[in-house]
Amino acid sequence: MLDCHTGIILAQQQRYSVGAQLRGLLNLIAAKSAEEMIDALEYLGTYIRDE
Repeated sequence: MLDCHTGIILAQQQRYSVGAQLRGLLNLIAAKSAEEMIDALEYLGTYIRDE
């Protein structure tokens, strides 16, 4: 059995509203496939756009 994870997403606490976090997650889902997320570490802030 291989030691791997399905991906980790990090966000700074209390920096973004819940709505901004959800939009960021949707942007991440649109940008990366499930296969690309295997063993990946992503920062949610990268996918949150200023509105």
